[in-house]
Amino acid sequence: MLRLSTKALLAVAVLCLVSAVASAQVCSEWIWSNPMPQGNRLNGVAHGASGFVAVGGSGTVLTSPTGIAWTPRYPDTRAELNDVAWNGKAFVAVGEGGFAWSSPDGVFWTKSAVGSASALAHLAWNGNLFAAVGGSGTILTSADGSAWTARASGTVQDLHDIAWSGSRYVAVGELGTILTSTDGISWSKSGLDSLDQMLSVTWNGNEFLVGGSAFLTSFVLHGKDGSNWTGDTLGLYTPMLRMAKTFSGMLGVGGAGSVFSSADGQDWSVTYAPTSSNLLGIATDGTTIVTVGSKGAILTSADGSAWTHRTAGNRSSFGDVVSDGTRYVAVGAASVMTSPDASNWTTVTPFFDKWLLGVATNGSLFVAVGEQNAIFTSPDGVAWTRRTPVETVVLHDVIWDGSRFVVVGSDGAVRTSSDGISWTEMPRSGNVLKSIAFNGSLYVAAGGDAARVIYSSADLSSWTLRLSAGGDALNDVAWNGSKFVAVGDEGAAYSSPDGFAWQSSGVVTPEMFYGVTWNGSNFVAVGTGGLRAESADGVAWSSVDSTTSNDLYNVKWTGGRLIALGRFGTVLADSCGAQRSSVASPATRPGRRAPRTVDR
Repeated sequence: MLRLSTKALLAVAVLCLVSAVASAQVCSEWIWSNPMPQGNRLNGVAHGASGFVAVGGSGTVLTSPTGIAWTPRYPDTRAELNDVAWNGKAFVAVGEGGFAWSSPDGVFWTKSAVGSASALAHLAWNGNLFAAVGGSGTILTSADGSAWTARASGTVQDLHDIAWSGSRYVAVGELGTILTSTDGISWSKSGLDSLDQMLSVTWNGNEFLVGGSAFLTSFVLHGKDGSNWTGDTLGLYTPMLRMAKTFSGMLGVGGAGSVFSSADGQDWSVTYAPTSSNLLGIATDGTTIVTVGSKGAILTSADGSAWTHRTAGNRSSFGDVVSDGTRYVAVGAASVMTSPDASNWTTVTPFFDKWLLGVATNGSLFVAVGEQNAIFTSPDGVAWTRRTPVETVVLHDVIWDGSRFVVVGSDGAVRTSSDGISWTEMPRSGNVLKSIAFNGSLYVAAGGDAARVIYSSADLSSWTLRLSAGGDALNDVAWNGSKFVAVGDEGAAYSSPDGFAWQSSGVVTPEMFYGVTWNGSNFVAVGTGGLRAESADGVAWSSVDSTTSNDLYNVKWTGGRLIALGRFGTVLADSCGAQRSSVASPATRPGRRAPRTVDR
Protein backbone atom coordinates (compact mmCIF):
# COMPACT_ATOMS: atom_id res chain seq x y z
CA MET A 1 0.00 0.00 0.00
CA LEU A 2 1.13 3.52 -0.68
CA ARG A 3 1.97 5.45 2.46
CA LEU A 4 2.41 9.15 3.23
CA SER A 5 5.67 10.02 5.00
CA THR A 6 7.92 13.00 5.44
CA LYS A 7 11.15 11.06 5.38
CA ALA A 8 13.32 10.47 2.31
CA LEU A 9 13.43 7.00 0.86
CA LEU A 10 16.32 4.80 1.92
CA ALA A 11 19.24 4.55 -0.50
CA VAL A 12 19.09 1.76 -3.00
CA ALA A 13 20.97 -1.36 -1.83
CA VAL A 14 21.16 -5.03 -2.62
CA LEU A 15 18.67 -7.25 -0.82
CA CYS A 16 20.34 -9.23 1.95
CA LEU A 17 19.10 -12.72 2.67
CA VAL A 18 18.64 -13.66 6.29
CA SER A 19 17.81 -16.84 8.16
CA ALA A 20 17.13 -19.89 6.04
CA VAL A 21 16.49 -19.33 2.37
CA ALA A 22 12.84 -19.66 1.48
CA SER A 23 11.56 -22.09 -1.12
CA ALA A 24 13.72 -22.36 -4.24
CA GLN A 25 10.52 -22.02 -6.23
CA VAL A 26 9.57 -18.45 -7.05
CA CYS A 27 6.76 -16.74 -8.86
CA SER A 28 6.94 -16.64 -12.64
CA GLU A 29 8.39 -13.54 -14.27
CA TRP A 30 6.62 -10.25 -13.75
CA ILE A 31 5.77 -8.60 -17.04
CA TRP A 32 5.03 -4.96 -17.82
CA SER A 33 1.42 -3.97 -18.31
CA ASN A 34 1.95 -0.21 -17.86
CA PRO A 35 3.68 1.72 -19.37
CA MET A 36 4.21 -0.19 -22.60
CA PRO A 37 6.43 -1.70 -23.78
CA GLN A 38 8.14 -1.02 -20.40
CA GLY A 39 8.76 1.72 -17.84
CA ASN A 40 12.41 1.51 -16.82
CA ARG A 41 14.63 4.51 -17.50
CA LEU A 42 16.29 4.48 -20.93
CA ASN A 43 19.79 5.96 -20.84
CA GLY A 44 21.11 5.60 -24.37
CA VAL A 45 20.20 4.82 -27.95
CA ALA A 46 22.19 4.02 -31.11
CA HIS A 47 21.50 3.18 -34.73
CA GLY A 48 23.12 0.31 -36.62
CA ALA A 49 22.55 -2.08 -39.49
CA SER A 50 19.45 -3.67 -37.93
CA GLY A 51 17.89 -0.43 -36.74
CA PHE A 52 17.78 1.31 -33.37
CA VAL A 53 18.83 -0.16 -30.02
CA ALA A 54 17.96 1.52 -26.71
CA VAL A 55 19.37 0.50 -23.31
CA GLY A 56 18.55 1.40 -19.73
CA GLY A 57 17.76 0.45 -16.16
CA SER A 58 17.55 -3.13 -14.88
CA GLY A 59 19.23 -4.51 -18.00
CA THR A 60 16.59 -3.08 -20.33
CA VAL A 61 17.22 -3.47 -24.06
CA LEU A 62 14.72 -2.49 -26.75
CA THR A 63 15.08 -2.74 -30.52
CA SER A 64 13.24 -1.12 -33.41
CA PRO A 65 13.91 -1.21 -37.17
CA THR A 66 12.54 2.31 -37.68
CA GLY A 67 12.12 3.89 -34.24
CA ILE A 68 8.34 3.51 -34.33
CA ALA A 69 7.54 0.09 -32.81
CA TRP A 70 9.83 -1.30 -30.11
CA THR A 71 10.48 -4.86 -28.94
CA PRO A 72 12.00 -5.83 -25.56
CA ARG A 73 15.13 -8.00 -25.66
CA TYR A 74 16.60 -10.01 -22.81
CA PRO A 75 20.33 -9.93 -22.12
CA ASP A 76 21.38 -11.94 -19.10
CA THR A 77 21.69 -8.97 -16.76
CA ARG A 78 19.75 -6.71 -14.43
CA ALA A 79 22.59 -4.19 -14.26
CA GLU A 80 22.05 -0.58 -15.28
CA LEU A 81 23.01 -0.12 -18.95
CA ASN A 82 24.06 3.48 -19.55
CA ASP A 83 25.02 3.68 -23.21
CA VAL A 84 25.20 1.76 -26.47
CA ALA A 85 27.25 2.36 -29.64
CA TRP A 86 27.60 0.78 -33.09
CA ASN A 87 30.99 0.08 -34.72
CA GLY A 88 29.83 -1.16 -38.12
CA LYS A 89 29.63 -4.79 -37.05
CA ALA A 90 28.11 -4.90 -33.58
CA PHE A 91 26.34 -2.94 -30.92
CA VAL A 92 28.28 -2.58 -27.66
CA ALA A 93 26.56 -1.56 -24.42
CA VAL A 94 28.22 -0.50 -21.17
CA GLY A 95 27.01 0.33 -17.69
CA GLU A 96 27.32 -1.05 -14.18
CA GLY A 97 28.32 -4.48 -12.92
CA GLY A 98 31.78 -4.85 -14.47
CA PHE A 99 30.65 -6.12 -17.88
CA ALA A 100 30.21 -4.90 -21.44
CA TRP A 101 27.63 -6.42 -23.78
CA SER A 102 27.94 -6.94 -27.53
CA SER A 103 25.42 -7.98 -30.16
CA PRO A 104 25.36 -8.06 -33.96
CA ASP A 105 21.66 -7.25 -34.09
CA GLY A 106 20.52 -6.01 -30.65
CA VAL A 107 18.67 -9.27 -30.02
CA PHE A 108 21.31 -11.76 -28.87
CA TRP A 109 23.92 -10.42 -26.47
CA THR A 110 27.30 -11.66 -25.23
CA LYS A 111 28.84 -10.35 -22.03
CA SER A 112 32.52 -9.64 -21.48
CA ALA A 113 34.30 -8.65 -18.28
CA VAL A 114 35.82 -5.18 -18.52
CA GLY A 115 38.21 -5.54 -15.58
CA SER A 116 36.82 -2.58 -13.66
CA ALA A 117 34.13 -2.23 -11.01
CA SER A 118 33.48 1.42 -11.95
CA ALA A 119 30.20 2.28 -13.64
CA LEU A 120 30.74 3.19 -17.30
CA ALA A 121 28.71 6.18 -18.47
CA HIS A 122 29.30 6.47 -22.23
CA LEU A 123 31.45 5.13 -25.03
CA ALA A 124 32.57 6.18 -28.52
CA TRP A 125 34.03 4.40 -31.57
CA ASN A 126 36.83 5.92 -33.64
CA GLY A 127 36.89 3.40 -36.46
CA ASN A 128 39.35 1.09 -34.74
CA LEU A 129 38.77 1.39 -31.01
CA PHE A 130 35.98 1.78 -28.49
CA ALA A 131 36.76 4.13 -25.61
CA ALA A 132 34.45 4.05 -22.59
CA VAL A 133 34.47 6.52 -19.69
CA GLY A 134 32.96 6.36 -16.22
CA GLY A 135 33.30 6.77 -12.48
CA SER A 136 36.47 7.96 -10.73
CA GLY A 137 38.19 8.85 -13.99
CA THR A 138 37.87 5.38 -15.48
CA ILE A 139 38.80 5.03 -19.15
CA LEU A 140 38.73 1.62 -20.87
CA THR A 141 39.44 0.77 -24.50
CA SER A 142 38.58 -2.21 -26.69
CA ALA A 143 39.04 -3.06 -30.36
CA ASP A 144 36.04 -5.38 -30.44
CA GLY A 145 33.89 -4.69 -27.36
CA SER A 146 35.03 -7.95 -25.77
CA ALA A 147 38.62 -7.49 -24.53
CA TRP A 148 39.09 -4.29 -22.54
CA THR A 149 42.19 -2.44 -21.32
CA ALA A 150 42.34 0.21 -18.59
CA ARG A 151 43.99 3.50 -19.52
CA ALA A 152 45.42 6.14 -17.18
CA SER A 153 43.23 9.24 -17.28
CA GLY A 154 45.12 11.39 -14.81
CA THR A 155 41.94 12.26 -12.90
CA VAL A 156 39.71 10.77 -10.22
CA GLN A 157 36.71 12.84 -11.27
CA ASP A 158 33.67 11.05 -12.69
CA LEU A 159 33.61 11.20 -16.49
CA HIS A 160 30.19 11.65 -18.08
CA ASP A 161 30.62 11.56 -21.85
CA ILE A 162 33.09 11.05 -24.71
CA ALA A 163 33.19 11.94 -28.42
CA TRP A 164 35.47 11.34 -31.43
CA SER A 165 36.18 14.02 -34.05
CA GLY A 166 38.01 12.00 -36.66
CA SER A 167 41.39 12.81 -35.17
CA ARG A 168 40.95 12.88 -31.40
CA TYR A 169 38.75 11.91 -28.47
CA VAL A 170 37.42 14.41 -25.94
CA ALA A 171 36.04 13.16 -22.60
CA VAL A 172 34.24 15.41 -20.10
CA GLY A 173 33.24 15.14 -16.45
CA GLU A 174 32.99 16.66 -12.98
CA LEU A 175 34.68 19.86 -11.76
CA GLY A 176 35.47 21.16 -15.23
CA THR A 177 37.30 18.00 -16.29
CA ILE A 178 38.08 17.84 -20.02
CA LEU A 179 40.52 15.21 -21.33
CA THR A 180 41.87 14.70 -24.84
CA SER A 181 43.56 11.82 -26.66
CA THR A 182 44.52 11.14 -30.27
CA ASP A 183 44.55 7.37 -29.84
CA GLY A 184 42.42 6.57 -26.76
CA ILE A 185 45.52 5.29 -24.95
CA SER A 186 47.39 8.38 -23.76
CA TRP A 187 45.28 11.16 -22.25
CA SER A 188 45.99 14.77 -21.30
CA LYS A 189 44.01 17.43 -19.48
CA SER A 190 42.63 20.50 -21.14
CA GLY A 191 43.89 23.82 -19.83
CA LEU A 192 40.35 25.04 -19.16
CA ASP A 193 40.06 26.59 -15.69
CA SER A 194 36.60 25.60 -14.47
CA LEU A 195 34.86 23.83 -11.62
CA ASP A 196 31.58 23.45 -13.50
CA GLN A 197 29.91 20.17 -14.48
CA MET A 198 30.70 19.01 -18.00
CA LEU A 199 27.86 16.66 -18.89
CA SER A 200 27.88 15.99 -22.62
CA VAL A 201 30.16 16.33 -25.63
CA THR A 202 29.86 15.83 -29.39
CA TRP A 203 31.61 16.74 -32.66
CA ASN A 204 29.58 18.79 -35.14
CA GLY A 205 31.92 18.36 -38.11
CA ASN A 206 33.82 21.54 -37.34
CA GLU A 207 34.34 21.70 -33.58
CA PHE A 208 33.65 19.95 -30.32
CA LEU A 209 30.61 21.11 -28.35
CA VAL A 210 30.39 20.54 -24.60
CA GLY A 211 27.15 20.92 -22.66
CA GLY A 212 27.43 21.77 -18.98
CA SER A 213 25.88 23.37 -15.94
CA ALA A 214 27.00 26.08 -13.54
CA PHE A 215 25.22 27.81 -10.70
CA LEU A 216 21.66 28.56 -11.86
CA THR A 217 22.59 28.35 -15.53
CA SER A 218 23.67 26.05 -18.34
CA PHE A 219 26.22 26.62 -21.08
CA VAL A 220 27.87 25.33 -24.26
CA LEU A 221 31.63 25.29 -24.84
CA HIS A 222 33.22 25.36 -28.30
CA GLY A 223 36.68 24.03 -29.16
CA LYS A 224 38.37 22.65 -32.27
CA ASP A 225 41.29 20.88 -30.63
CA GLY A 226 39.90 19.89 -27.22
CA SER A 227 42.34 22.18 -25.43
CA ASN A 228 41.21 25.74 -26.18
CA TRP A 229 37.61 26.62 -25.41
CA THR A 230 35.12 29.48 -25.68
CA GLY A 231 31.71 29.47 -24.07
CA ASP A 232 28.10 30.62 -24.53
CA THR A 233 25.54 30.82 -21.73
CA LEU A 234 22.18 29.24 -22.45
CA GLY A 235 20.46 30.82 -19.44
CA LEU A 236 18.16 29.36 -16.84
CA TYR A 237 17.59 26.10 -18.65
CA THR A 238 18.33 22.53 -17.76
CA PRO A 239 21.69 21.56 -19.25
CA MET A 240 22.04 19.42 -22.33
CA LEU A 241 22.51 15.85 -21.11
CA ARG A 242 23.22 14.46 -24.58
CA MET A 243 24.02 16.05 -27.93
CA ALA A 244 24.18 14.78 -31.51
CA LYS A 245 24.66 16.00 -35.05
CA THR A 246 21.58 15.18 -37.12
CA PHE A 247 20.27 15.84 -40.61
CA SER A 248 18.31 18.80 -39.21
CA GLY A 249 21.30 20.36 -37.44
CA MET A 250 22.69 20.06 -33.94
CA LEU A 251 20.29 18.77 -31.29
CA GLY A 252 20.64 18.47 -27.54
CA VAL A 253 18.23 16.93 -25.03
CA GLY A 254 17.81 17.40 -21.30
CA GLY A 255 15.52 17.52 -18.32
CA ALA A 256 11.71 17.67 -18.45
CA GLY A 257 11.53 17.08 -22.20
CA SER A 258 13.79 19.99 -23.15
CA VAL A 259 15.17 19.97 -26.70
CA PHE A 260 17.93 22.34 -27.82
CA SER A 261 18.49 23.01 -31.53
CA SER A 262 21.10 24.89 -33.49
CA ALA A 263 22.06 25.07 -37.15
CA ASP A 264 25.74 25.59 -36.39
CA GLY A 265 26.25 24.93 -32.67
CA GLN A 266 26.54 28.66 -31.99
CA ASP A 267 22.99 29.97 -31.61
CA TRP A 268 20.61 27.72 -29.73
CA SER A 269 16.84 27.68 -29.31
CA VAL A 270 14.97 25.70 -26.67
CA THR A 271 11.65 23.90 -27.13
CA TYR A 272 9.94 21.11 -25.24
CA ALA A 273 8.91 17.69 -26.45
CA PRO A 274 5.49 16.54 -25.18
CA THR A 275 6.86 14.68 -22.17
CA SER A 276 7.81 15.35 -18.55
CA SER A 277 10.59 12.75 -18.77
CA ASN A 278 14.25 13.67 -18.64
CA LEU A 279 15.66 12.96 -22.09
CA LEU A 280 18.98 11.12 -21.83
CA GLY A 281 19.88 9.74 -25.27
CA ILE A 282 19.56 10.70 -28.93
CA ALA A 283 20.33 9.00 -32.25
CA THR A 284 19.32 9.18 -35.91
CA ASP A 285 19.21 6.93 -38.97
CA GLY A 286 19.31 9.88 -41.38
CA THR A 287 15.56 10.33 -41.69
CA THR A 288 14.20 9.79 -38.17
CA ILE A 289 15.52 11.17 -34.88
CA VAL A 290 14.95 9.09 -31.74
CA THR A 291 15.30 10.36 -28.18
CA VAL A 292 14.89 8.25 -25.05
CA GLY A 293 14.72 8.98 -21.34
CA SER A 294 13.27 8.42 -17.91
CA LYS A 295 10.01 6.53 -17.31
CA GLY A 296 10.70 4.50 -20.46
CA ALA A 297 10.07 7.48 -22.73
CA ILE A 298 10.74 7.12 -26.47
CA LEU A 299 9.93 9.92 -28.92
CA THR A 300 10.68 10.37 -32.62
CA SER A 301 10.88 13.35 -34.93
CA ALA A 302 11.31 13.88 -38.66
CA ASP A 303 12.64 17.42 -38.22
CA GLY A 304 13.87 17.87 -34.64
CA SER A 305 10.91 20.11 -33.84
CA ALA A 306 7.72 18.04 -33.80
CA TRP A 307 7.92 14.95 -31.61
CA THR A 308 5.71 11.87 -31.40
CA HIS A 309 5.41 9.43 -28.49
CA ARG A 310 6.31 5.84 -29.35
CA THR A 311 5.39 4.38 -25.96
CA ALA A 312 2.01 4.23 -24.28
CA GLY A 313 0.65 4.40 -20.76
CA ASN A 314 0.00 6.53 -17.71
CA ARG A 315 3.19 7.74 -15.92
CA SER A 316 1.51 8.77 -12.65
CA SER A 317 2.52 6.76 -9.61
CA PHE A 318 0.10 4.07 -8.42
CA GLY A 319 -0.34 2.58 -4.97
CA ASP A 320 -3.26 0.13 -4.86
CA VAL A 321 -5.37 -2.10 -7.09
CA VAL A 322 -8.43 -4.32 -6.76
CA SER A 323 -10.65 -6.46 -8.99
CA ASP A 324 -14.38 -7.09 -8.73
CA GLY A 325 -14.10 -10.12 -11.00
CA THR A 326 -14.80 -8.25 -14.23
CA ARG A 327 -12.44 -5.29 -14.09
CA TYR A 328 -9.36 -4.03 -12.30
CA VAL A 329 -9.14 -0.56 -10.77
CA ALA A 330 -5.77 1.00 -9.88
CA VAL A 331 -5.49 4.23 -7.89
CA GLY A 332 -2.60 6.59 -7.23
CA ALA A 333 -1.29 10.12 -7.58
CA ALA A 334 -4.26 12.10 -8.90
CA SER A 335 -4.97 9.25 -11.27
CA VAL A 336 -7.16 6.16 -11.69
CA MET A 337 -6.91 3.44 -14.32
CA THR A 338 -9.20 0.54 -15.21
CA SER A 339 -8.51 -2.68 -17.07
CA PRO A 340 -10.50 -5.78 -18.06
CA ASP A 341 -7.45 -8.06 -17.81
CA ALA A 342 -4.66 -6.28 -15.85
CA SER A 343 -2.81 -5.96 -19.17
CA ASN A 344 -4.58 -3.18 -21.07
CA TRP A 345 -5.22 -0.07 -19.00
CA THR A 346 -7.41 2.99 -19.61
CA THR A 347 -6.94 6.21 -17.67
CA VAL A 348 -10.10 7.60 -16.07
CA THR A 349 -10.95 11.28 -16.54
CA PRO A 350 -9.28 13.05 -13.57
CA PHE A 351 -11.61 13.88 -10.67
CA PHE A 352 -9.26 14.36 -7.68
CA ASP A 353 -5.93 16.21 -7.68
CA LYS A 354 -4.44 14.45 -4.63
CA TRP A 355 -3.26 10.94 -3.79
CA LEU A 356 -5.71 8.07 -3.63
CA LEU A 357 -3.93 5.55 -1.43
CA GLY A 358 -6.29 2.58 -1.14
CA VAL A 359 -9.12 0.91 -3.03
CA ALA A 360 -11.49 -1.96 -2.23
CA THR A 361 -14.67 -3.51 -3.61
CA ASN A 362 -17.62 -5.50 -2.31
CA GLY A 363 -18.33 -6.88 -5.76
CA SER A 364 -20.73 -4.17 -6.80
CA LEU A 365 -19.13 -0.96 -5.57
CA PHE A 366 -15.56 0.35 -5.56
CA VAL A 367 -14.39 2.53 -2.66
CA ALA A 368 -11.20 4.62 -2.95
CA VAL A 369 -9.62 6.59 -0.11
CA GLY A 370 -6.79 9.09 0.18
CA GLU A 371 -5.58 12.52 1.17
CA GLN A 372 -7.87 15.26 2.50
CA ASN A 373 -10.26 12.74 4.09
CA ALA A 374 -11.17 11.52 0.61
CA ILE A 375 -13.66 8.67 0.24
CA PHE A 376 -14.98 8.14 -3.29
CA THR A 377 -17.31 5.45 -4.59
CA SER A 378 -17.92 4.11 -8.08
CA PRO A 379 -20.04 1.32 -9.54
CA ASP A 380 -17.66 0.82 -12.48
CA GLY A 381 -14.30 2.43 -11.62
CA VAL A 382 -14.98 5.21 -14.12
CA ALA A 383 -17.62 7.53 -12.61
CA TRP A 384 -16.75 8.51 -9.03
CA THR A 385 -18.72 10.31 -6.30
CA ARG A 386 -17.19 11.90 -3.21
CA ARG A 387 -18.79 10.80 0.08
CA THR A 388 -16.85 12.79 2.69
CA PRO A 389 -15.98 16.46 3.33
CA VAL A 390 -12.48 17.87 2.89
CA GLU A 391 -10.44 17.53 6.08
CA THR A 392 -6.74 17.25 6.92
CA VAL A 393 -6.88 13.56 7.83
CA VAL A 394 -5.16 11.17 5.42
CA LEU A 395 -6.98 7.89 4.81
CA HIS A 396 -4.40 5.24 4.00
CA ASP A 397 -6.24 1.98 3.46
CA VAL A 398 -9.65 0.41 2.93
CA ILE A 399 -10.88 -3.19 2.98
CA TRP A 400 -14.18 -5.01 2.60
CA ASP A 401 -14.60 -7.46 5.48
CA GLY A 402 -17.62 -9.30 4.08
CA SER A 403 -20.26 -7.01 5.54
CA ARG A 404 -18.79 -3.52 5.63
CA PHE A 405 -15.99 -1.33 4.35
CA VAL A 406 -13.33 -0.43 6.91
CA VAL A 407 -11.01 2.56 6.44
CA VAL A 408 -7.95 3.50 8.51
CA GLY A 409 -5.76 6.58 8.44
CA SER A 410 -3.75 9.26 10.17
CA ASP A 411 -4.22 9.98 13.88
CA GLY A 412 -5.62 6.48 14.27
CA ALA A 413 -8.74 7.29 12.23
CA VAL A 414 -11.16 4.38 11.68
CA ARG A 415 -14.30 4.67 9.52
CA THR A 416 -16.88 2.04 8.59
CA SER A 417 -19.74 1.78 6.11
CA SER A 418 -22.03 -1.05 5.06
CA ASP A 419 -22.89 0.60 1.74
CA GLY A 420 -19.93 2.90 1.01
CA ILE A 421 -22.19 5.94 1.09
CA SER A 422 -22.90 6.63 4.77
CA TRP A 423 -19.86 6.46 7.03
CA THR A 424 -19.46 6.05 10.80
CA GLU A 425 -16.40 7.29 12.67
CA MET A 426 -15.17 4.67 15.12
CA PRO A 427 -12.95 5.15 18.19
CA ARG A 428 -9.38 5.98 17.20
CA SER A 429 -6.40 3.79 17.97
CA GLY A 430 -4.19 6.73 18.96
CA ASN A 431 -1.53 6.26 16.28
CA VAL A 432 -1.18 6.50 12.49
CA LEU A 433 -2.72 3.43 10.87
CA LYS A 434 -1.41 2.68 7.38
CA SER A 435 -2.95 -0.71 6.66
CA ILE A 436 -5.60 -3.09 7.98
CA ALA A 437 -6.26 -6.82 7.53
CA PHE A 438 -9.09 -9.09 8.75
CA ASN A 439 -9.00 -12.86 9.42
CA GLY A 440 -12.73 -13.31 9.91
CA SER A 441 -12.76 -12.57 13.63
CA LEU A 442 -9.93 -10.13 14.32
CA TYR A 443 -8.85 -6.87 12.71
CA VAL A 444 -5.12 -6.11 12.68
CA ALA A 445 -3.91 -2.61 11.84
CA ALA A 446 -0.28 -1.65 11.28
CA GLY A 447 1.38 1.74 11.10
CA GLY A 448 3.18 4.19 13.31
CA ASP A 449 5.04 7.46 13.13
CA ALA A 450 8.63 7.27 14.41
CA ALA A 451 7.79 3.78 15.69
CA ARG A 452 6.46 0.49 14.33
CA VAL A 453 3.07 -0.31 15.83
CA ILE A 454 0.46 -3.03 15.45
CA TYR A 455 -3.02 -2.93 16.98
CA SER A 456 -5.79 -5.52 17.07
CA SER A 457 -9.54 -5.26 17.57
CA ALA A 458 -12.40 -7.73 17.51
CA ASP A 459 -15.09 -5.10 16.93
CA LEU A 460 -13.38 -1.91 15.66
CA SER A 461 -14.55 -0.17 18.84
CA SER A 462 -11.72 -1.10 21.17
CA TRP A 463 -8.09 -1.35 20.06
CA THR A 464 -5.21 -3.09 21.84
CA LEU A 465 -1.58 -2.29 21.15
CA ARG A 466 0.18 -5.59 20.30
CA LEU A 467 3.57 -4.36 19.09
CA SER A 468 5.60 -1.21 19.56
CA ALA A 469 9.14 -1.32 18.21
CA GLY A 470 11.85 1.12 17.18
CA GLY A 471 11.90 2.31 13.61
CA ASP A 472 9.85 4.52 11.34
CA ALA A 473 6.63 2.68 10.56
CA LEU A 474 5.00 -0.49 9.29
CA ASN A 475 3.42 0.12 5.91
CA ASP A 476 1.30 -2.94 5.17
CA VAL A 477 -0.18 -6.07 6.73
CA ALA A 478 -1.63 -9.20 5.10
CA TRP A 479 -3.42 -12.40 6.21
CA ASN A 480 -2.92 -15.74 4.41
CA GLY A 481 -5.48 -17.91 6.22
CA SER A 482 -3.19 -18.92 9.06
CA LYS A 483 -0.78 -16.06 9.67
CA PHE A 484 -0.52 -12.27 9.61
CA VAL A 485 2.60 -10.64 8.14
CA ALA A 486 3.42 -6.93 8.49
CA VAL A 487 6.26 -5.13 6.68
CA GLY A 488 7.82 -1.67 6.84
CA ASP A 489 10.91 0.48 7.04
CA GLU A 490 14.47 -0.86 6.91
CA GLY A 491 13.30 -4.23 5.69
CA ALA A 492 11.23 -4.91 8.78
CA ALA A 493 8.98 -7.99 8.68
CA TYR A 494 6.87 -9.36 11.52
CA SER A 495 4.60 -12.39 11.61
CA SER A 496 1.89 -13.67 13.94
CA PRO A 497 -0.49 -16.66 13.88
CA ASP A 498 -3.12 -14.88 15.98
CA GLY A 499 -2.52 -11.13 15.71
CA PHE A 500 -1.49 -11.00 19.38
CA ALA A 501 2.11 -12.27 19.62
CA TRP A 502 4.50 -11.11 16.91
CA GLN A 503 7.84 -12.52 15.73
CA SER A 504 10.44 -10.32 14.02
CA SER A 505 12.33 -11.62 10.98
CA GLY A 506 15.15 -9.19 11.73
CA VAL A 507 16.47 -6.94 8.99
CA VAL A 508 15.39 -8.66 5.79
CA THR A 509 16.83 -5.89 3.57
CA PRO A 510 18.16 -2.35 3.96
CA GLU A 511 15.39 -1.24 1.62
CA MET A 512 11.93 0.00 2.60
CA PHE A 513 9.05 -2.47 2.33
CA TYR A 514 5.84 -0.78 1.19
CA GLY A 515 3.44 -3.62 0.43
CA VAL A 516 2.86 -7.30 1.15
CA THR A 517 0.32 -9.87 -0.04
CA TRP A 518 -0.28 -13.63 -0.15
CA ASN A 519 -0.38 -15.25 -3.59
CA GLY A 520 -1.57 -18.72 -2.66
CA SER A 521 1.76 -20.19 -1.65
CA ASN A 522 4.08 -17.34 -0.67
CA PHE A 523 4.02 -13.94 0.93
CA VAL A 524 5.28 -11.41 -1.61
CA ALA A 525 6.65 -8.06 -0.43
CA VAL A 526 7.77 -5.07 -2.49
CA GLY A 527 9.52 -1.76 -1.84
CA THR A 528 12.11 0.80 -2.86
CA GLY A 529 14.42 0.30 -5.81
CA GLY A 530 12.23 -2.43 -7.32
CA LEU A 531 12.57 -4.58 -4.18
CA ARG A 532 10.74 -7.90 -4.37
CA ALA A 533 11.07 -10.59 -1.70
CA GLU A 534 9.13 -13.80 -1.07
CA SER A 535 8.59 -16.02 1.92
CA ALA A 536 6.58 -19.18 2.49
CA ASP A 537 6.27 -18.55 6.23
CA GLY A 538 6.76 -14.78 6.65
CA VAL A 539 10.02 -15.42 8.54
CA ALA A 540 12.67 -16.53 6.00
CA TRP A 541 12.74 -14.33 2.92
CA SER A 542 14.48 -14.61 -0.45
CA SER A 543 15.20 -11.99 -3.09
CA VAL A 544 13.39 -12.31 -6.42
CA ASP A 545 13.85 -10.28 -9.59
CA SER A 546 11.06 -7.74 -10.07
CA THR A 547 12.01 -6.56 -13.59
CA THR A 548 12.47 -2.95 -12.47
CA SER A 549 14.45 -0.60 -10.26
CA ASN A 550 11.45 1.72 -9.93
CA ASP A 551 10.06 2.00 -6.41
CA LEU A 552 7.18 -0.44 -5.91
CA TYR A 553 4.48 0.90 -3.58
CA ASN A 554 2.18 -2.10 -3.34
CA VAL A 555 1.50 -5.66 -4.43
CA LYS A 556 -1.88 -7.37 -4.50
CA TRP A 557 -3.26 -10.80 -5.32
CA THR A 558 -6.62 -9.91 -6.84
CA GLY A 559 -8.76 -11.19 -9.68
CA GLY A 560 -6.50 -14.20 -10.18
CA ARG A 561 -3.45 -12.03 -10.85
CA LEU A 562 -0.49 -10.88 -8.80
CA ILE A 563 -0.05 -7.18 -9.52
CA ALA A 564 2.69 -4.84 -8.35
CA LEU A 565 2.37 -1.06 -8.66
CA GLY A 566 4.70 1.85 -8.14
CA ARG A 567 6.49 4.94 -9.28
CA PHE A 568 6.30 6.39 -12.80
CA GLY A 569 3.15 4.43 -13.64
CA THR A 570 4.73 1.05 -12.97
CA VAL A 571 2.25 -1.82 -13.17
CA LEU A 572 3.68 -5.34 -13.33
CA ALA A 573 1.45 -8.38 -13.63
CA ASP A 574 1.99 -12.07 -12.95
CA SER A 575 -0.39 -14.94 -13.55
CA CYS A 576 1.04 -17.38 -11.01
CA GLY A 577 -0.34 -18.15 -7.58
CA ALA A 578 -0.71 -21.51 -5.92
CA GLN A 579 0.81 -23.04 -9.04
CA ARG A 580 4.51 -22.22 -8.81
CA SER A 581 7.08 -22.15 -11.58
CA SER A 582 10.83 -22.45 -11.27
CA VAL A 583 12.92 -19.48 -12.32
CA ALA A 584 14.16 -19.88 -15.87
CA SER A 585 17.68 -19.05 -16.88
CA PRO A 586 17.85 -15.27 -17.38
CA ALA A 587 18.85 -15.76 -21.01
CA THR A 588 15.62 -17.65 -21.71
CA ARG A 589 13.14 -15.64 -19.66
CA PRO A 590 10.12 -14.73 -21.77
CA GLY A 591 9.07 -11.57 -19.93
CA ARG A 592 11.97 -9.81 -18.33
CA ARG A 593 12.35 -8.72 -16.31
CA ALA A 594 4.83 7.62 -1.49
CA PRO A 595 4.25 5.38 -0.95
CA ARG A 596 1.44 5.72 1.39
CA THR A 597 3.28 8.95 1.35
CA VAL A 598 5.48 9.78 -1.34
CA ASP A 599 7.91 12.50 -2.31
CA ARG A 600 5.66 13.85 -5.00
